This record gives sequence, structure tokens and C-alpha cells, in this order.
Amino acid sequence: AASDVYKRQSEEYAGNVLVDVRYAAESIEFSKELDKIESAINETGSSGTGLLVLSFAEIEAFFEQVAEYSLVFDVPWFGADATAGLDKNTHVDSVEGFEKVGLYSVAHTVEYGEKWDWLASSFLNVTGVYPETRIGYDYDAAWLYALTMLETDSFNRSVLAETMAVVGAGYRGATGFIRLDEAGDRVNASYDVWGYVVEDGVTVCRRVGYFDGSSGVVVWLR
Repeated sequence: AASDVYKRQSEEYAGNVLVDVRYAAESIEFSKELDKIESAINETGSSGTGLLVLSFAEIEAFFEQVAEYSLVFDVPWFGADATAGLDKNTHVDSVEGFEKVGLYSVAHTVEYGEKWDWLASSFLNVTGVYPETRIGYDYDAAWLYALTMLETDSFNRSVLAETMAVVGAGYRGATGFIRLDEAGDRVNASYDVWGYVVEDGVTVCRRVGYFDGSSGVVVWLR
């Protein structure tokens, strides 16, 4: 079902994608990929164009090689959770210069409220560590699964999958109000937006925005 959702999303946004460039996981040289991206931007213009970079630590090598490609360098870059916080990634030597492209990366967060505060406090008391937001998602997923079993009085996976979205409708968990699509994926999750800025002469990754999953609005903090 997840693959069907991805297919529909790919078809929906296909007209907005200038070029889809992929590379092998072990790649350290990206001239062929950069040539394709530069050519695509050159054909359509850089206005209203951005670069979606779904990469891991290899983004450092990619960035080091992009200086020769002025069009790629001049458009804003966007990433995901793997490109957030690279200044603390032990596999990345330097993020200097990333502030020039922004590399605005989203990472899931929670709707901070009483339920999250209670969960975080309980987790901290037991482990001595303040929980990452993913703990809230694990907590909510476990409770939603349990509630669906109670509601259906069944352990049948097909029955649970068909019913979970209905049971989840109206459920407010530690991460916030929950709504699932037909594939069982969260459709109203909230995300922090992380970007690269210079502070005291050093490039660092900071929270620069917040996407409210319930309203669909992005609030920029800086």
C-alpha cells in the first residue's frame, strides 16, 4: 500500500520535477549528476526552482564539487531528516558554506503539550535521558495498535489495517492529533525545519521554521 501512495505522489508532482538524478550509495564523484542538474536548470531558468537533496553524509562531497556549477549553487537546497544536524554528524568533516544554499531540512517533531510533557517526564525519570521526538511516535503507534485490537477484538493484521485509520481518527497522542490515510500513514505530522546559518563565524545547523501538520502552514523563525 505504501508503494501505491508513493506512486500516486510521484505522478502528482511529476510535472514539477525538472530532472530526477540518482547515484550509487558508494559514489564520491558527482560530475555526471551535477551536469544533468545544471542542464535542467539552464533550460527552464532558476526562478522558482530548488534542489531537493535526499542524501546522507555524502552531501559534503557533493557540496564541495558544486562550486563549478553556478546555477546549481544559486538555487535554494532542501533536504530531509538525514541532512538536518550535519554539524554534529561524525561522518561529516565540515558544513562550512552550507549557509549559502540553506539546505532547509525537515525532521519530524511533536505538538508540544501536556501529553508530550508527561511522556517526556516519565521517560526522563526512567532513563535519565530526555527523549527524542521519535519516542513520542513510537508511543503513539503502540497505543493506536492496542486501541485498534481492543476495538476490533481481533489480532488479524488485515482487520487491524482496515480499521486503524477509523480508530485513529480523533485520537490525540503525545505527538499531537492523529489522522491516518488509507495506507495507514500519518497525514498531519508536524515537522521542524532546520537550516544552516553562521553564528560567531561558524556554520551551524539551527531550527529555522516549523511546519504545522494540522494547518499545513510553515512558520519561519528566522
